Amino acid sequence: MPTMFWSSVTPRRWSHGGGICTLVVASVIIYFRSGHRVTDIGVGQAISLLGIAVFAAFSGKLVGLIWARWRLIWIASRLYHMVVSHASPNRCPGLTSEG
Repeated sequence: MPTMFWSSVTPRRWSHGGGICTLVVASVIIYFRSGHRVTDIGVGQAISLLGIAVFAAFSGKLVGLIWARWRLIWIASRLYHMVVSHASPNRCPGLTSEG
């Protein structure tokens, strides 16, 4: 296989957990900017921060799965077109529309 094909298929390294960290830090900043103090933190605030972190984790996972599915469809399409463009109708009669 050509090197160019495999280099375009390899996944790029993204910052795993960067979105969760950003959302949690933003929530803490918003909490303190609204006039609350450390001594005001209660069970409700801790549970809401945990809920925000869980929501961010699931959202990130869902976006990653959708991206991976889209990428697999793209790779399968490229492989299909590579095979069809290099196949001779005499060697692979099943690839032609004539039957």
